[in-house]
Amino acid sequence: MREQARLQGSVTYDDASAAVISVELTEIVPVEQLALLADVGDFWVSRSLEDLADAQGVGVVDRIDDLRDETISEEEANAFFAALGL
Repeated sequence: MREQARLQGSVTYDDASAAVISVELTEIVPVEQLALLADVGDFWVSRSLEDLADAQGVGVVDRIDDLRDETISEEEANAFFAALGL
């Protein structure tokens, strides 16, 4: 299924652990996609990062330092990189 759908059915939970015991699917109903003045035909199509970058006319970032925001301090940049585990 490559388009959104509404799933109808029931779920049974374990009373003690609240874990799902079973799922019974009774109906799959296609959902009409609302187009907001945009072409949404390719929304569900998987594309590589290289394809996305090419379609947007941007290059691939090879070095994380190229993403550096010159308006923040060295301390803020280091804290950001530390939060990312870099």
